[in-house]
Amino acid sequence: MSKYALNHNNECLTVIPDTNGIIGILENHGVLKRTIQLFQGHHVKLVLLTCVLKEIQHVRGYSSSEVVSQIEHLFHTKVSILKVTHDIKTIASELESRYVQAHFPDSLLVACALACSFAILSYDHGLLSYAKNEGVHTFTPKYGGHR
Repeated sequence: MSKYALNHNNECLTVIPDTNGIIGILENHGVLKRTIQLFQGHHVKLVLLTCVLKEIQHVRGYSSSEVVSQIEHLFHTKVSILKVTHDIKTIASELESRYVQAHFPDSLLVACALACSFAILSYDHGLLSYAKNEGVHTFTPKYGGHR
């Protein structure tokens, strides 16, 4: 059995979505539907980075509380907010030096996923590629599942 098999042992899978993943969920019914189907029947916990919430506010104007409220409503679960620590920033810097496509805030997502054993939800091929190279479990609703 894959180390990343979805919830076969009734374990909770913690997922950290990137900015575009969250925007897609909030603004595109198809993305929302595919994401819900992807995790249906599994115990999934969603974690949002504060820097991702700030980026969403910058590019779309949604407040952090508005995003959290909407995600909690859509997925019927409480969302955790994670502030990036110095250790996470250090790991992110190391990733940025190893991967050309690694950049802020994606490198922070991968660093958090590595440090905390989170899975990543994203459409970003570059992010998904180097996250996978680092052994991080990835999901993309675009393809309806694992990447």
